[in-house]
Amino acid sequence: MRRARTHIDHIVEGLIGIGFEPASSDLPVIAPPPSDVFDRIGKLEDSLGRIPEALKASMCEIGGVCLLGDCPPLALYYHGGPSSRIATMPPGADYPDPLCLPAVDSLEMELDERLKDSEELLAEPFTFAPDELHKANVSGGTHDVWLPDAHADPVLVGVAGRPGITLVEYLRLSVRWGGLPGYSFAPAGRPKDLERLMSHPQF
Repeated sequence: MRRARTHIDHIVEGLIGIGFEPASSDLPVIAPPPSDVFDRIGKLEDSLGRIPEALKASMCEIGGVCLLGDCPPLALYYHGGPSSRIATMPPGADYPDPLCLPAVDSLEMELDERLKDSEELLAEPFTFAPDELHKANVSGGTHDVWLPDAHADPVLVGVAGRPGITLVEYLRLSVRWGGLPGYSFAPAGRPKDLERLMSHPQF
């Protein structure tokens, strides 16, 4: 995950260099892990049970990531953009699927909400990130993860066109495609500026 963070830093630097504008000033592109992240994950496991090692490592070494926003050179739009997106469905180049990773506070807030509502903790999967539709600011759903899970690398549920993909596999794919893995479904149509963000994952 430390190597993944290095790749993500490179992607973010490149995005900003070609005019990337975050979707909201309230959503940091990268939210570093808090100093007490290990203790907070321990408390989550006390309530939930086993959290997969890859997810824990992501929250501890990377933190929160949100590449939602606008970058016309990459045909990445959150506010406005081509209306054709609304007439299509993911997966595909109309939905670049910008990388989003949850910080520890995201899981804490969802757990708190479930406890307040007296819901069965394990009745539904936990939210991992917005889905491809929501990432394009179109009404959609979420990418999810089941907890607890004793597997080291959890399966991400709801990723369009990628049944059974795990967190590490999704990270590798995202790095390979410059943080926009949706373009892998239409590689010939990828924007030229995306090439400077793409790299072979070193993890």
